[in-house]
Amino acid sequence: MVGKVCSWEQLLGSAGQNEALDLILVDAQLLDDGEDSVKALSPLPGKKIIIGDRWQEAKQIQAIIAGICGYVEKNVGSETVCRVVDSVLKDEIWLQRHLIPRIIRQLARQNNDQEPHSDGPSERERQQLLARLTKRELDVAEMISQGKGNRSIAESLNISERTVKAHLTSIFRKLSVHDRMHLVLLLKG
Repeated sequence: MVGKVCSWEQLLGSAGQNEALDLILVDAQLLDDGEDSVKALSPLPGKKIIIGDRWQEAKQIQAIIAGICGYVEKNVGSETVCRVVDSVLKDEIWLQRHLIPRIIRQLARQNNDQEPHSDGPSERERQQLLARLTKRELDVAEMISQGKGNRSIAESLNISERTVKAHLTSIFRKLSVHDRMHLVLLLKG
């Protein structure tokens, strides 16, 4: 694994230089100037992970919504940091599980406040995608959109957590989404 350490100014200065960066780890202390500092990371190439010291949950949520791929505490072990990096490089998002429902609600509110745009599939295309799902997969997807976890879904549907995971794998494949957040965005239209 190759890496380099640079200052905030050097990092932002590299945005237009087409430097091949797969991943950027950013110290949260550099971002304590407000929301604009997180947005300044957007044009940078590669995926971004913020490493912080008890960074406020509201800031973590805003960072993920702004396109940051993960947040991890400074005091975790190197094994955990390696798992975070590996997950993010596999196009996953890394954050505390209990924040997922809050992020989903905020994204849904933002989506409702915005005028329709053409970034995602049309309503007809969305309905065609959803028609690929079985009744049980639709039930699981709906519960995911409500922010429920696998255990809660399993209990509600009287199935095992392993079966919930199997349904999720099938849902992700059929709808061509990578994770729960993208699934919810698709479901919310």
